Amino acid sequence: MEVGQLVPTADSIPVAWGWFKFLLLLTFALHLLLMNLMLGGSLLTFAERVRGRATPPESRSLPTLIALTISLGVPPLLFLQVLFGTLLYSSSVLIAVYWISVIPILIAAYYAAHGFAGRANGGGPWPTVWLGLSSVLLLAIGFVLSNNMTLMLRPERWTVYFDRPDGTFLNLSEPTLIPRYLHFVVASLAIAGLGRAVYHAVLDRRNGTAHTDEIRSGLRVFALATMIQMVIGVLFWVLLPGRIGALFLGGSVVHSVHLWVGIVLAAVAIVTALRARVWATTVLALGVVVVMVLVRDLVRTAYLAGVFHPRDLTVVPQMSPMILFFVSLVAVAGILVYVLRQAWRAKGTEKREVLP
Repeated sequence: MEVGQLVPTADSIPVAWGWFKFLLLLTFALHLLLMNLMLGGSLLTFAERVRGRATPPESRSLPTLIALTISLGVPPLLFLQVLFGTLLYSSSVLIAVYWISVIPILIAAYYAAHGFAGRANGGGPWPTVWLGLSSVLLLAIGFVLSNNMTLMLRPERWTVYFDRPDGTFLNLSEPTLIPRYLHFVVASLAIAGLGRAVYHAVLDRRNGTAHTDEIRSGLRVFALATMIQMVIGVLFWVLLPGRIGALFLGGSVVHSVHLWVGIVLAAVAIVTALRARVWATTVLALGVVVVMVLVRDLVRTAYLAGVFHPRDLTVVPQMSPMILFFVSLVAVAGILVYVLRQAWRAKGTEKREVLP
């Protein structure tokens, strides 16, 4: 059976595919930042508690981060379904048992995060147990997502359905699965370390305090994790199919430029982090995230070359849903910014009242 015959016929879309691609990349980058802060912050705090260190006060915001990450994870998933729905649904059927289990696992992780946050200042082992449970569950969700995202790119493997129609298949034979998964996990540690540094830098500027040690510690975590990221990135590139890996090594100007821009930005970010330049590191890190999201999209397109491309989707013009979406997006973004600003001000007022 030819690979193209395994891909179902796609539905039509209401506007040109480029709009959905832009929104997919934009919302995924935003979701990625929150996801990294959530997972990396959880893992860093768990490691600190195991080592007997004090729990950072900002770690009690883990349930809020989980809620925001979930909310911001919906848009990129929906845009992915609009553009690549025939691929995503097919791979989801193959791993159906694990895919549907993401929902109860996520609920359990959120509950465990609340269990930790409510006892973070208390003694005994239970805060660490709750946090460890939440971290393990979040890692499990990431592993399922990595399986689905890699499987949707390999339609030639979908024939396994005829032997395994029970929805218990995992894409464990995919060479890039583990490096891809580790790439996200280590990235979360880097962004979480940077997030801590930024948090304390903002507090210093706001309250006139000095958290130099916390800032330097967060930046060191970012630098070390980014160094490890570069090693994992090389491993990931080596394990890519030859025709795809070659694109990033001179085979395509676009692919090569994106990759090397990301590498240079990451290298410079490591230097600025080791020099404790928190704001320069932040700008560079955001640049790395954007470039890596674009590289990820280029890899996906290369995998599906000759099999599927969103430009082949039929466009049946219908502008009103897109207009309504943008109006709703602006309104929700404004409300969210307002709510977060009020929460931040209330937190600052509370701290000032506690200070002697």
